[in-house]
Amino acid sequence: MHLYLYGVVAPELAYPPFPTGIKGTKVFPLKYGDVTVLAGDIRTSKIRPERQHLKLHEEVVKEFMKRGTILPISFGTIAERMRIAQLMEHNYKSLSDCLSRFNGKVEMFLRLVWDVDNIYKFFLDNNPELREEATSLFSGGMPSQWEKIELGKLFESLLKEEREVYTHKVQKALSPFCHETKELKVSNEKNVLRLACLIDKSGEERFGAGVEELAKGMDEIYSFEITGPWPLYNFCHVHLTAAERGRSHVLSR
Repeated sequence: MHLYLYGVVAPELAYPPFPTGIKGTKVFPLKYGDVTVLAGDIRTSKIRPERQHLKLHEEVVKEFMKRGTILPISFGTIAERMRIAQLMEHNYKSLSDCLSRFNGKVEMFLRLVWDVDNIYKFFLDNNPELREEATSLFSGGMPSQWEKIELGKLFESLLKEEREVYTHKVQKALSPFCHETKELKVSNEKNVLRLACLIDKSGEERFGAGVEELAKGMDEIYSFEITGPWPLYNFCHVHLTAAERGRSHVLSR
């Protein structure tokens, strides 16, 4: 028999009712000192990242997040039941330190976008360097493939520069409301920035007010989107290891 692991909480948060997890099994607590791992029985050492499994994993984490701080364990982390004590002992200090460090904190997700129909046209209209280069290339007819590539590189370079400017500006403006921020990869051209923001659970309203105040000083083409609070996926996503023959091995996941 194996155990599927969902997250780590302080013992006082591990009280019933306990939610149903993956494969329809009940989640239960495994206490070790001032650390409790949330687990569920499972009959396999591997599990596929299917939508239903991901959804159930997320629901368990969110349920305990309502009660307090939870350190989410990576999806698919499975341990042998008979080795759980060894696992807890090997990871105890890091888990205990993380619970102490992140107690009372949550993650907020912030995105800033260029709210325009065509981001290339927007840059073309507002950046003399790009406009002059494009005008020069197309004035003599259709440019070569190489020239188009070079124009695209200039556009990407200008995008990067603009993103860096606004990322620095936003991080500086929000520093009074965040313990820490992490830059996340942008998913499309219209994204100026994506940030994970570590805040106090009690400071959600204050953080939102800070973003609103920042938005007032920016052009209308820029639009902020806030979601959360979320578990600490970008600041303390636990990857448990087990000591074996003098080495550390990451558990199945």
